[in-house]
Amino acid sequence: TRLASLSAKANFKTLGPRYGKQVQVINKAVMGLAAEELEAFLARGTLQVELDGGPVEISREDVIVDRKPLDGLAVAAEGAFIVALETQLDEDLIQEGLAREFVNKVQNLRKTAELDIADRIRLHFHGDREIRDAVNRFRDYIQAETLALECSYAESVDNQWDEVDLNGRNCRVSLEATS
Repeated sequence: TRLASLSAKANFKTLGPRYGKQVQVINKAVMGLAAEELEAFLARGTLQVELDGGPVEISREDVIVDRKPLDGLAVAAEGAFIVALETQLDEDLIQEGLAREFVNKVQNLRKTAELDIADRIRLHFHGDREIRDAVNRFRDYIQAETLALECSYAESVDNQWDEVDLNGRNCRVSLEATS
């Protein structure tokens, strides 16, 4: 599977002292390699280039390879090893991120309210459908992390509720300690 588009150019620092002005011919040959040819060169480690005085062999150190990750990927390479991370967020990751951010905001509200670390709370929230879906899906996790006996959605809020930002989404939260 292709992870990145490859391009290459001559390494003038290593080739210049050895080939002088002919380094431009080498550069043109290296830049003209098709992706498959470049991959084959990287696997072999050597490339033969025709110069005026006959063929010369250049090595990986003589070529600078640029790997441009395909859309949605972050790619790093070291020697023969290539690592790619998919950076596209799917619905599951977005919901989990909202739930984790919700926990973070509730923990900050607990601190602001000077609650003891072991105090149990009742938690009510109001937000858009995505927030509601994320909290409902991760309710057990949220309640365990925040020590909430209850975590419920409220249709309406009053001015006493705290306003929090969940990854750019507005949410209102009411937190009350239980006895």
